[in-house]
Amino acid sequence: FGQGGGDWSDGPYGIQNESDFWSDSFYPYGFNPELGSVGVPCAESIRTMFTKPGDQNPPKFVKNADGTVTEVVPKSWEFHKYITYTTSSGRSKILSYGEPENLDEYCQRAQIVNFTQYKALAEAWGSRMWTKYTGMLIWKTANPWTSLRG
Repeated sequence: FGQGGGDWSDGPYGIQNESDFWSDSFYPYGFNPELGSVGVPCAESIRTMFTKPGDQNPPKFVKNADGTVTEVVPKSWEFHKYITYTTSSGRSKILSYGEPENLDEYCQRAQIVNFTQYKALAEAWGSRMWTKYTGMLIWKTANPWTSLRG
């Protein structure tokens, strides 16, 4: 579809470096039928989703010897399709705002990252409207299932 000739091409869906959205090599096709990013909700919603206290714990950040970060998440978060806030190069967008000490701080940082991610995406895409791109659809802006995806 996006590739022309009927082939399907969509995404990416995970966390991105905001500067990538402005790159000439980011998504080479004129129309993207689906794109999105991360999407952890506010802490109140997490507490509503997960009634067992242990399931409400935010991801733990493991700092690796090479300087990258790995997120370790509860099984309940995996079940609800959590997408990491760590880039493919191992940089945590959450830790950019300091290490969270609890669920409220984690979700607050996640909301900031969600905002900056979608803001950069929309601004970069819009800046090339009609010269490189013809349109975009944001994926799952109103998810019908309690999911931890964008």
